[in-house]
Order: sequence, then structure tokens, then C-alpha cells
Amino acid sequence: MKFAFCLYHYFPYGGLQRDCLRIARAALARGHQVTCYVTDWDGDTLPGLIVRQLPVQGSSNHARMARFAHALTKALAREPADVVLGFNRLPGLDVYFAADSCFAEHLAGKPAPVRWLPRYRTFLALEQQVAREAYFLFLNEHQRQQYQRHYALTAEVFTV
Repeated sequence: MKFAFCLYHYFPYGGLQRDCLRIARAALARGHQVTCYVTDWDGDTLPGLIVRQLPVQGSSNHARMARFAHALTKALAREPADVVLGFNRLPGLDVYFAADSCFAEHLAGKPAPVRWLPRYRTFLALEQQVAREAYFLFLNEHQRQQYQRHYALTAEVFTV
């Protein structure tokens, strides 16, 4: 099976990054092909892991994330995968490894004008798209509850 793993930035000390590498290692050990799409890769790679860097530019983190999402969509159209597993909220995911808390939950506690800022609109739009398209892998029950407060996730589209 051909997997595409999507991760904004790999560095060896992040928990999300270590989870990505651990899952990639398990997939490779089972004979699957794994291509990891990133903006930057800092650190060693696994033997057999294909790393595709999609460098993006932007004056803010949310602009770079939006551009990475766009570049990723184009890259996956050129090089399709059987399963697209994302470690960040990105369009086109089959599976979302939800290591971060629900962004809509985070926004619920902010004043209304804050929600109109480009940063918040961008990250919320990415999360909303993932909620419509992907199967969720939650780390814990609390996280599942957060997402279910904001999105109509049925039991068929997630695992804790």
C-alpha cells in the first residue's frame, strides 16, 4: 500500500513528529511505501522513507500553512496515494491523526472580533474541511468530546 504522510515541519524532538516517524516506521516494516510531505525536514530520515519537501513562503505562519495545503493538494494530484494520513489539519486527508486540541473549541473562548482575524479564519477553515472529509484518530476521550461539540462526527468516523 502507498501511504502519503503530511506534516508541516519535521524536527526530531516534537511529540507529533515522533508519532509520525513511529507510524512510518511501522508501515515501512510491513512493506508499505511511505512518502512524507513536509515544508522542512530537520533530522535523520528512516531507511526507505521518501521525503518530499514542499517549500512555501509567507509572511505569517497561517499564510505558510495555507500555501502548504495548496502545494500538498497539487503534489497529491501528481503522485496519488492509497491513504493520505495527516498530522496537521490539511485538505484531502483520508485520516487525521488529531494530536492537537480542537481549534473550534479554542476559538469558542475568544471574543468575536478575534475570530475574524486571518490567522483564526485560516486555521478554522482547515479544521472544518478535515471534519468534513477525514477519519479521525483521537489520542483521548477528552479530545473526542471537544471535536464532537463542534462537528457532527459519528462513531463511524473516529477511533480513540
